[in-house]
Amino acid sequence: MEPWDLPLNNESDPNISPAALDQVHRNHAARARLAAEFGLLTAEEVVAAGGPSPEEGALITVPTRFGVRYPGYQFDAHGRLHPVITDVLAAFEGRMSQWQVALWFLGAYGGLGDMRPVDLLDGSPEDLAAVIEEARYEAAEIIVLPGD
Repeated sequence: MEPWDLPLNNESDPNISPAALDQVHRNHAARARLAAEFGLLTAEEVVAAGGPSPEEGALITVPTRFGVRYPGYQFDAHGRLHPVITDVLAAFEGRMSQWQVALWFLGAYGGLGDMRPVDLLDGSPEDLAAVIEEARYEAAEIIVLPGD
């Protein structure tokens, strides 16, 4: 079983609506696409590739059945953390779950010319600034209700 596996049926809870079950399927598919395209790394794998220790700073972390994992796209070819990751995490802090932030990088946004933020991580300084600006714009649009 893979780390991104989720329950995909409602046999354990017949009160789950078909719409909620459809959303579980979409979430599962998105998580599987992220894992297949970029990998979900363990802390040991991050450090072995030359990346920062998870204790050293802000990383996108996602909970899985097998412990915390780190989407591989947040590291450059030398294992260093892409500099925009910290800014994007700050923009979404308290507004999105870690999985939502991780998956945000895979969406195409009009403010980025319909490109995915993940595809701009190795881009120009202007590209990186645009990713941060898009994150701030998206974060400002999220309504956080008391108790969320």
